[in-house]
Amino acid sequence: MTTDIPEDVQQQLKVAAVLHGITIKAAVTEALRAWLAAHPIQLPATQEPSTSGTKEA
Repeated sequence: MTTDIPEDVQQQLKVAAVLHGITIKAAVTEALRAWLAAHPIQLPATQEPSTSGTKEA
């Protein structure tokens, strides 16, 4: 996955990661998980396949 991040945000992220002793990857993963938790995905419920019309042995 790649994305364009504004230069000022990149610089802040680099500095914050160094100051907190974590990698950019760890910081981005943490941020994405927090965002996903705040914006849950609600998928439609899936229906079980219909068994009507099938013969049992």
